[in-house]
Amino acid sequence: MKEKSPAFPLYASDFYMDTVTWDTDDIGAYFRILMWSWVNGPLPNDCVKLAKIAGKTKQKFKKNWLNFSQKFSKTETGMLVNNRMEKERIKRLNYIEEQRKYGKDGAKKRWGTQ
Repeated sequence: MKEKSPAFPLYASDFYMDTVTWDTDDIGAYFRILMWSWVNGPLPNDCVKLAKIAGKTKQKFKKNWLNFSQKFSKTETGMLVNNRMEKERIKRLNYIEEQRKYGKDGAKKRWGTQ
């Protein structure tokens, strides 16, 4: 069973270097978008909805979006994803599944059960 991970890895040096030239308003909007995406999956490709997710007015968000829209790509269904985050999601889910398997194997060895 695959489940959602409540946390995602944040590589401070990567995030900092990717956003060092941005103003704090852009960084905040970008980070809120990333967090929403981690929890809910692909983002709607709709400026009004993205503005709400980012906690911005539509006008302000359009300015933010110009600075970081290149960090997202469209899925086959037209939704938006951050490719780096999706790679981390897959790594995290694989890790969780691997740990679950190790736990079951350990229980089976120790108690002869699953």
